[in-house]
Amino acid sequence: MEINYFSPQQAAQLSGQLICGEVTTAFGVCYAAMLDGVLCYFALSLAEPEIAAQLKKRWPKTQYQSVAKDNPHLFAVVQTVLEKKSIPLILVGTEFQQQIWQALLAIPAGSVISYQTLAKQAEKPKAIRAAASAVANNLIAVAVPCHRVIRASGAIGQYRWGVDNKRKLLQQEGCVL
Repeated sequence: MEINYFSPQQAAQLSGQLICGEVTTAFGVCYAAMLDGVLCYFALSLAEPEIAAQLKKRWPKTQYQSVAKDNPHLFAVVQTVLEKKSIPLILVGTEFQQQIWQALLAIPAGSVISYQTLAKQAEKPKAIRAAASAVANNLIAVAVPCHRVIRASGAIGQYRWGVDNKRKLLQQEGCVL
């Protein structure tokens, strides 16, 4: 999978075409954004207020374009993600967040790990809360599989885009919790 990592400061300096829109999926209406044809945002719900404003703030030098719901190109990209196929990504975060997201990408489909194990894999064994925060700050659902992280007790835990969506994703992958 091709991944382009940027710090928030670097991302703010990028220019290009930011295409955003809503896409109807088995998870309901989702929201996706692509910067110059590369996925930079994918939410399994529209629960976050002001998504467009957040994206414009993150990418202030881009040409923002909102496309019609279920735009064929954006729809195809989202389906690729939901089918868990490899797709180029842009991930924006701190160095620690990037380490956590790299560790998430290494978790095989159908597997889960705890936040504690995730922190250890990022070589920060005492940074469990920080690891959980990095998981919560992942802005690309499914492609960066934050849904594969559960509590050490085995409880499913929270999920940015709803516990029901997390449970559904894990079930699709054959996880037995």
